Amino acid sequence: MTHARASIAVAQRQHGVAAIEFALMVGLLLVIFSGILTFSSFFLAQQKMNHLLGDLSRQVSMQVKAADGIESFVNEQLAENYGKGQAKSDAFLNWFGDLSAEVQSQACTSEPLYDCAQLSLKLDLEPGILSQTLDLLTPEKEGADPLRSLSAKTLLVLRRPHS
Repeated sequence: MTHARASIAVAQRQHGVAAIEFALMVGLLLVIFSGILTFSSFFLAQQKMNHLLGDLSRQVSMQVKAADGIESFVNEQLAENYGKGQAKSDAFLNWFGDLSAEVQSQACTSEPLYDCAQLSLKLDLEPGILSQTLDLLTPEKEGADPLRSLSAKTLLVLRRPHS
């Protein structure tokens, strides 16, 4: 009979231990899960920007003959297809913030028969939980701005039209 009473006393002392362990671990698990979601979302946004930049570069190289026309063409394409999240594949980028493009003409030093330009895309992040999480994880330096944008750049090389 004493053995039965001892086992009941041990069982009563263990009652609720699993709930307490879960309560202690759930906070840590939520932080890890939110970190995974945050970084995977930003990684996906950066990948989509790189693919968008590649698509724009291909369109520019096929349809624009001189560096002068690149900026207007790129802005047109962004406004028509990507700027308002109308493209199904890039609605995700629109959810993050405003997408803008910049084109800077450059001299092609190695090939004088070509025009060159640097095409860059910038995604200004809307204030939200994802950008705030990155702000918390970014080490603070004097004069450094917190991470507020993602960017992608490429160099375009165009053959000049025959004169």
